[in-house]
Amino acid sequence: MESVAERAGVSRATAARILGGYSGSRSKARARVLQAAEELGYKPNKLAKSLASRRSFKIGVILPDIENAYFARLYRGVERVCHNAGYTVTLGISGENAEQELLLLQDMLSEQVEGIVVAPSDGLKGLTESTVPVVSVDRMPANEMAGDGWVTTDNYDSAYRATAALIDAGYRRLSLLLNLPHISTTHERIAGASEAAAERGLLIDRHVMASHLLDDIVPAIADYLSEAKPDAVIAGDAVICTAVVIAARKLGIHLGDEMGLVTYDDEPWMSLLEPAISTIEQPVYEIGETAASLLMSRINGSLEGERHIRLSSLLKLRGSVRALKP
Repeated sequence: MESVAERAGVSRATAARILGGYSGSRSKARARVLQAAEELGYKPNKLAKSLASRRSFKIGVILPDIENAYFARLYRGVERVCHNAGYTVTLGISGENAEQELLLLQDMLSEQVEGIVVAPSDGLKGLTESTVPVVSVDRMPANEMAGDGWVTTDNYDSAYRATAALIDAGYRRLSLLLNLPHISTTHERIAGASEAAAERGLLIDRHVMASHLLDDIVPAIADYLSEAKPDAVIAGDAVICTAVVIAARKLGIHLGDEMGLVTYDDEPWMSLLEPAISTIEQPVYEIGETAASLLMSRINGSLEGERHIRLSSLLKLRGSVRALKP
C-alpha cells in the first residue's frame, strides 16, 4: 500500500480509500493510484478489507446444471463481472430441484453473500424474503416483481421467428420439443410458436418432457418421432437437439429433406454436421454479464436502470431447414 501511495504521489490514507472503493477523491488522483497499483502488481488483502468494512465480497450463483454448455457460458459471464468488481463467486447446482435450490439459497445467505444470481427452478416461490439482492437469470420468477430483477431473452419472439421460417420453407407438421413445463421460458416459447402457426392457418404440436437429462430424453424423443411423424422440429436446447439427432439417425430420418430442425443454442458441433443444424443463438455470455451488472448496481444501492431485461436472439438458418417442393 505504501509503495502504491508513494508512486501515485498521494497519502497512504488516500490510496487506501481509493483501492477500497470508498474514495470521493478527484478523478486525477484516483487514476494515478489505480495506475500505480497496476504497475506494481498490487493485490488488495480481501480478508483485511472484509474485516474493516464488515462485508464479505462474496456472490452466490445457483444454476441448474453446469455440465450444460449454456449454463457454463452463462456462469463465465457472471464470474467475469463479479471478479472485476472485486468479488469471489460461490457456485451451487440445483439440478432443477426446488428443494435443493432453497437449501442453496439458505446456505448462501448464512455465508453472508452480498447478492445472488439464480436460474430459478420453482420461480423463487420458496424465497419469501431475502436480506440481499437476488437477480433471476435465464427465466423469470413466478411473480415477475419478485427479487431485484431478471435477465432473459425474448423467447416469444425467437420461437415465433423459427416457426415462421419453417412454415415459409414448406414444412407443415411442426412440433415443439421442450422440457421443464413449469418455467417461464417454456410458456413463452409455446406462445410464440403457436401464434406464428395460427397466423398461417396451422397448429404446432407441443411435446414437453419432465427430464432435462440426455439419457432420459433420447428414448422419449425416438418414440415421439415414430408416433407423431412431424416434418419439422424446434428443439428447446442443445441437449434436446442432441437427442433429436440421435433418434433421427436410429429411425433413418434424413434431416432437412424429411424433417426440418431448428434448435435453441448454437454449439460448435452443430455447424459441422451434414446437414448443418439451424440454430437460435442466444447471447448467453451477455446474459450472465448483464445479470451480474444488475446485481452489482443493487448491491451498491442504485435503484436506477431497467430491472427487467430481455435480450435478442439470432436465428441462423442452415442445411437442416430446406425449401421443400410444393
